[in-house]
Amino acid sequence: MKCFRRACCLLLCVLFLLPLSALGEEDVLTQAGLALFGSEVYYPQLTKAPDDALLEDINRLIVTGLHADQYLDRMALVMSNTVKITTTYTADVTGDVLTCVLSASGPLKNNRATHAFTSVNIDLLTGQEITLADVFASPEDAVICLETLLTETIAPELSAHLDASAVTPLPEMFALTPWGMTLYYPVEQLSALSGQAGAIHLTWGEVQSAGAELILSPGSILDRMGVFKHLTLSENTPALLEEALSGRCLPGIPAVLDEAVAPLVESHHLLIDPDLYEGGRMLSLQGAAFRQVYVLTDSLTEAFDLSVVQGVRADRLTLCGLVTGQTLREDYLAVLGQPRSTVTLAGDDAEKWRLPEGTSDYYSVGGMTLRLHCNQEGVLTIVFLTP
Repeated sequence: MKCFRRACCLLLCVLFLLPLSALGEEDVLTQAGLALFGSEVYYPQLTKAPDDALLEDINRLIVTGLHADQYLDRMALVMSNTVKITTTYTADVTGDVLTCVLSASGPLKNNRATHAFTSVNIDLLTGQEITLADVFASPEDAVICLETLLTETIAPELSAHLDASAVTPLPEMFALTPWGMTLYYPVEQLSALSGQAGAIHLTWGEVQSAGAELILSPGSILDRMGVFKHLTLSENTPALLEEALSGRCLPGIPAVLDEAVAPLVESHHLLIDPDLYEGGRMLSLQGAAFRQVYVLTDSLTEAFDLSVVQGVRADRLTLCGLVTGQTLREDYLAVLGQPRSTVTLAGDDAEKWRLPEGTSDYYSVGGMTLRLHCNQEGVLTIVFLTP
């Protein structure tokens, strides 16, 4: 019976192949999945590879790595349930590396509704799943370093906003980007008050500061993803910043300048009440991308749905050689040149902006303003992007 259900699901999946229009004419990904009696399970599939055998291997790994096959099997068993299985996913190809993350909710294992993240990172040149051994010079040492960072620094930040709050041991699921990695936890180990499984994003700067040695040699996974250029300032940094900020957002942070705030809050939810600052209100949102990242908007004296994203403040960032907590002001001045303007903040002025005392440098990038704030020791601490 199980084999029959699986065969039916796979047949229907073929019929439900849909192009991802957002990828444009040169599509390399497509959407596969099934809608059945109120449940919906969708996941990405690759459309191109050097040969058919490699393409088949990669697509099989996507299905199993994301547990989509398990959810497809469950659909037939929960047809009579009031609560159904639903999924959403993201999929990105960067430097011949495919990263997929699937978010599933509903009766995933039994009749009790729950939530789970699954992820898979695939080397498209070999069809092999990427492991920590492909990312870190010593995976064992890296795990120790990251677990120390999670326990000593990150857990105290998050504990008040979590239901289950065990940040260690390190989860099996993770996703790579050019700017950092996200850890995806089982819901019983780490979960938000909303019941959603927990996820923690670490910038590569945070990872390096924790003592974990990255593999950045030519041809390595992280090298092909372009990680090195985000960790190191160079003569190319101004051009790289123009490109990275062309979407009017800080890469990896889903808050776009001048877009409505209400949908953002609806999808990510407020972590705490909006905080006042000199220019309006700072919104703390749930989700891995928004840890120590704040959406700036107006004073919220009018209807909330009229407010737009007036800026993004990142207290942790690794972008084009600008690494919070590491990059020195003298170093970025040497590469970016003199700023459009510079403001020194101390005492009440710094407090109004919710900033440490120090210096803010303002640069014009692609019609926007990039504000780099350094502490009194001249270390970059906070990055703002505003219109």
